[in-house]
Amino acid sequence: MAYVIPNGAKQGQLDDPTTGVIRIEGPSEENALVGFSVNCAGDVNGDGIDDIIVTQFTKSRAYVVFGSRESEHIQLDHLGDRGFIIASKQNDRTGYFATGVGDIDGDGKDDVAVISLTRNSRAGAATVVAGSDDIATVEIPDSKRIIATIDGAPEQGLSTIAPAGDVNGDGKPDLVLGGYVAKPAGYEGSAHGMAWVVFGHVRGEVKLGEDFEGFTVNGPERGRDRLGISVASAGDLDNDGKDDLIIGADGAPGAGPDKRNGAVAIVRGADSKQTVTTDPAATDGKSVAADGKDRGWWIDGVEDAGSFGFAVSALPPQKKGSSGTLVIGDYSANRAWALDTRALNAPRISVDDVSDDYISVIKGEAKAERLGRGVGVVEGMNGRNGHQFVAGGDGIGSIGTMRVADLPAQGPTDDEPSEAPDPEEEPTEDSTQTSDPAEGTQQPEAPGDDADTDTGAPEGSEPEDDTGSSGNSRENGAGAGSSADAGEGAGAEAQQQGGNNSPLPRTGAQFAGALAAGAALIAFGITAIMLFRRRTK
Repeated sequence: MAYVIPNGAKQGQLDDPTTGVIRIEGPSEENALVGFSVNCAGDVNGDGIDDIIVTQFTKSRAYVVFGSRESEHIQLDHLGDRGFIIASKQNDRTGYFATGVGDIDGDGKDDVAVISLTRNSRAGAATVVAGSDDIATVEIPDSKRIIATIDGAPEQGLSTIAPAGDVNGDGKPDLVLGGYVAKPAGYEGSAHGMAWVVFGHVRGEVKLGEDFEGFTVNGPERGRDRLGISVASAGDLDNDGKDDLIIGADGAPGAGPDKRNGAVAIVRGADSKQTVTTDPAATDGKSVAADGKDRGWWIDGVEDAGSFGFAVSALPPQKKGSSGTLVIGDYSANRAWALDTRALNAPRISVDDVSDDYISVIKGEAKAERLGRGVGVVEGMNGRNGHQFVAGGDGIGSIGTMRVADLPAQGPTDDEPSEAPDPEEEPTEDSTQTSDPAEGTQQPEAPGDDADTDTGAPEGSEPEDDTGSSGNSRENGAGAGSSADAGEGAGAEAQQQGGNNSPLPRTGAQFAGALAAGAALIAFGITAIMLFRRRTK
């Protein structure tokens, strides 16, 4: 089951009709796991109202549910003219993750992508399906409505996808994919993780194990960082006309033996196809680099907490020359952070060392809440001004929750754009500007997945078998997805995106708009509790 909260609610139960929650129910079969991945799809049928994509990966299918101004519950058993099904002819876990990816084919309708986790002997694949008002089932791999298929490579399995914005500055929407169990060629060990950026209006078949139009991001050579567990666009953080990326690596090591902090990599956009490498301990100070040139930043999580970066999202700079906001979940620490990018004052930083002026935190009340399994950005929740960030927890042994908090205020950065693909200048901290702490791919792990791959899971942090995919994403994924106004989703008019060139409303969140809970949350049919709080130490 999935839930949509069109206008937000300060707190309440999902089964309380006074909250205005819209239920997406069914199908009526055992072990359906409907809602394992839920995201905003954008305006798929072109009617001016945003739509939602809901998956059932155990049956290798996904449902695109058309939005409506009518606040009525929806039965997936009887979808009728309210949407269409995407189904694979193989038992390949199609729908392990799904999200809207913007208008890839330029026809004015937003398109969607679904991950088939175990296709091609677990190399994985992403299928991009054209937006349409046609309610006929889309059958993978044969449907004429398939725009592109992106195939993973052996030992580099795909697990999440998100719209990337315009990473190379050519005016066309790009895609970013993640595979946290991936092993780059020539590396020893396992679960280094990888991400891939595919440029332009992608068409036909793309093989990531061969030459393709885009570039690869490799996890650290030490292994088990699980880079690519979540992916999202961060917008143009360095004011160079190219959108940048945030990529989770929730297995990054901590100080003690077998301890894990988790981390995220911020990768600058570029029109280069050069492979980007990550090395947090680089002696030349280039934690994220390509061909010896700086390409970003590395952010370490809370010391020995365990899963920082499991879910990521972002609010791109809301005006030229402004800072952006990064949103990061860590369910082992039971927290989610919103981080102003003016804090990126060195190639490698720790979230523990960031000034209170540049950070806002949501903290769960009990460790079993596992807050930070999903994160996202919304606007105007409960009638509040501006953007807020949301964090969800799936609540092992208890009902799950969703919490909402204000973002740190964005502020001016260096007005001079960086050069690409060698953007050496870092955003500088403006001491005159402070904020009042107050905007997708992470995705959930698949229960019962029997892969024999070493996933490098943080010790004690992964109760399920972890074979497959990213934070938001998947969700959202993103992974993940995009952030959206609180009124979006089923029953709200679509909004034009701000912050980059993707047609979806604001890239970055694996929870989209009115979705009160994302894949890691909704999959378990939990209660949503929205609480506003500022940073807690």
